[in-house]
This record gives sequence, structure tokens and C-alpha cells, in this order.
Amino acid sequence: MSDKDARLGRQADFGLPSPELIHQETDYASRHLVVTKNLKRMPNGQEATFYLRQKSDVTVCLPVTREGRVVVVEEYRHGPGCWLFEIPGGDVDKDESAEMAVAREVQEETG
Repeated sequence: MSDKDARLGRQADFGLPSPELIHQETDYASRHLVVTKNLKRMPNGQEATFYLRQKSDVTVCLPVTREGRVVVVEEYRHGPGCWLFEIPGGDVDKDESAEMAVAREVQEETG
């Protein structure tokens, strides 16, 4: 089992064959975003193209106050074009534990 599989847990196995990766290439790359184009052969033999956003590890937290109140933040999200209520979270920086990252994110987002 790979390190990533160990972190994500074992996927359900329903006896279905997994799609086969035929080809993978970087479709777009910038300092903040990498998108790969993946060509896969599906179990029925057909080929399908998937675009995947490569993302670093992230962490989220559901803070609860001593009084039992849940803390959320309001963030503007360009995709849906509106303000959304979310739980604090963000990227885990290089050489940072998930616990350190979530503490930093909660402080940054809630003060």
C-alpha cells in the first residue's frame, strides 16, 4: 500500500476492474495550479479523458467554542459567484504537520 493510500484509507472493493491509465500529461501549470490530462481505458473498453487538478495536502477543522458554538467563516468563492459559509482550512505547507497547519489556518481565518 502506498503512503497516499495509507493516508486516504482503503477504497471499497466491489469486484469491479479499475480503469487503466493509458497516458498522462500536464495540461496546464502555474505557480498555484497544475492540471493533468489523463487518458484511461474504462472497464467496457472505451477510452475516457479526465482532467485532474493536482492539489497539495489540505486540512480542515470544525472549531467548537467552550459554549458549544460551531465556528464558521464566510468566504467569497468565484466558482459559484457568491459568499459561502465554510469551516476553516487550507493547504499544509511543506515540512508542516496537519495539526500545525490546521492551528495556523484557524488563527488566520478566525483571528
